[in-house]
Amino acid sequence: MDGGIVSIDAIPGTAEVTNGWNQIGTLTLKSADSFAYYELWQGAQRMLVALVAAIIFAAVLGNLLLRIILKPLAQLWIRPRPLVSDAS
Repeated sequence: MDGGIVSIDAIPGTAEVTNGWNQIGTLTLKSADSFAYYELWQGAQRMLVALVAAIIFAAVLGNLLLRIILKPLAQLWIRPRPLVSDAS
């Protein structure tokens, strides 16, 4: 199966089959590559969702912190007073 950008080749696992001390044969097992591609895709989707959630959380937290930090500055804001009074 062609995976596009990522090529996954499953390495077969081998094991000796014995009966007591006698080796009867060798068992070789290779997984289908499609399972690895599926899990890779699922992991990428979960990571994207987590990244978007972290960005939204950071934006909300940053907004909240900026409001808290800038609130005293807004309270210190003095409205400009006219320098010349109009007392004619």
